[in-house]
Amino acid sequence: QGFKRVAGLCERTGRSSAYPGSEKGTPTRCFAGSIITECPAGLDSAGRRGGIFVFILVFILGAVFGSFANVCVLRSRSGESLFLPSRCPHCFRDIAWHDLVPLFSFFLFLRGKCRYCKNPIAWQYPCVELFSAIGFATLYYFDGFSLPYVYHVGVFLLFLVIAAGDFLFQEIDDRHIVFSLVWVLGWQFYFGNY
Repeated sequence: QGFKRVAGLCERTGRSSAYPGSEKGTPTRCFAGSIITECPAGLDSAGRRGGIFVFILVFILGAVFGSFANVCVLRSRSGESLFLPSRCPHCFRDIAWHDLVPLFSFFLFLRGKCRYCKNPIAWQYPCVELFSAIGFATLYYFDGFSLPYVYHVGVFLLFLVIAAGDFLFQEIDDRHIVFSLVWVLGWQFYFGNY
């Protein structure tokens, strides 16, 4: 069984019973720090499992959190509760749950217009959702499901809310800065530096 040390990684170059279905000569790498170890079957170098299917789920999860980020941006300015039902800003009718599916509702179901009054829906909504989804998937690519992933996703979402508010209204809500400081400093205190 051949292993070679490469910049803190280990690379398997032969066949092993620990890697069912693997072919000789197919490299399998895992993070090992200063110790050379074998990766568990089905686990890649950042602790990710499931391949493209999991990436799709993470992308969808990111879009959902991006939708919530939109709510935070708009309602922190208006002073409304974050937990009130979503409604059209033009006709003020409540939006049905099936019209709140991130990205899909805007492009496929509603075609960028309110179902009731037909006024256009701001492009801010799908843009923030898409950016959030890409951010979630990108961070998952580098971190896998891990504590650093949770930390980095929290920082990303907070700064996404700040950036969106700054872009739309040319102002930054002090509460968003406070939440960001609490998240970063609280995490550093309990879990250490990431």
